[in-house]
Amino acid sequence: MIKLVHEQVHHIKFGVGTVINQTEDVIDVKFSKEFGNKKFVYPESLETFLILCNPESQEKMNSELRQIREEVESQRKMRKDAEQKVLDDSRKEILEKKRAATKITTAAKKASKKAKELEDIADEFGDGKTSDDSSAE
Repeated sequence: MIKLVHEQVHHIKFGVGTVINQTEDVIDVKFSKEFGNKKFVYPESLETFLILCNPESQEKMNSELRQIREEVESQRKMRKDAEQKVLDDSRKEILEKKRAATKITTAAKKASKKAKELEDIADEFGDGKTSDDSSAE
């Protein structure tokens, strides 16, 4: 974090002001009596609303802002990759469950068909036995 206290900044509406306080996420700028003190979100305001009057300080800030953007982009990519992995794992799990269910259904159909065939064979033998038993009497 670049130390900005005592640095002069320019705002399009408020004009030139001096940074009087800085925290990790806020800077206080003292403008003319007409506008007074204003608080700005740090460092975002230096990307959009405020320009440092000192070119060296502005270049350092631009470098820090680039670094922050790269870091944010890197974190965004890591989150996106993690979310994609979760989605891929979920899809894989669903497909595996679907395949298992299909195997069970197929096995049940085969077993039902086999049971029907065995039942038909048993009926044929049963009729034959009854005929044999009838003729024997």
